[in-house]
Amino acid sequence: MKDKRKQRNINLDTDKYELETLELIYSEANERLSQTFISFRANRNTSFIAIGIYFSILSFSANELVDMEYAKSDILYLLLALSMIISFAVLYKNILPAGMTVPGCEPKKLIHRHYEQFSEKNQLKQYYKIRLIDLNEGILKNTNEVHKGSKRLRLSISLAVVLVTLALFIYLLLFI
Repeated sequence: MKDKRKQRNINLDTDKYELETLELIYSEANERLSQTFISFRANRNTSFIAIGIYFSILSFSANELVDMEYAKSDILYLLLALSMIISFAVLYKNILPAGMTVPGCEPKKLIHRHYEQFSEKNQLKQYYKIRLIDLNEGILKNTNEVHKGSKRLRLSISLAVVLVTLALFIYLLLFI
């Protein structure tokens, strides 16, 4: 079985770094990966809170539409409900499972014949090399997911505020 990691373009020359330096780089990269994962979870939690608020307004609007006979305020509740549906649609992807890279590594990735050919010190450097490449890819992937999720969250909240304001303005303009 071929090691897929050997096929990657690896630009890290471990001979230029001391083992302690590689340990420091690994520690910092692992911390950065952990922080991107924490940011992702915070973004997702905030998305769930926003969705809870959207559905509260949506259910209130639906309740008002069902409970009342036709009234002028129906248009307001209809616009509010539509605003919340649009805001939720923008945010929907934030609550779906995402392919995040979590800190750590499975032992099966590190136990491989490829590493047996190196001396103990060089073997450890090779492990660091592969893990640093994995961490770098994970950090880039997680950062990209966090940025996309944050952008959707900001857009959704902005839309909700603008659309609710617009609904109130339309209602006031038409009926008062």
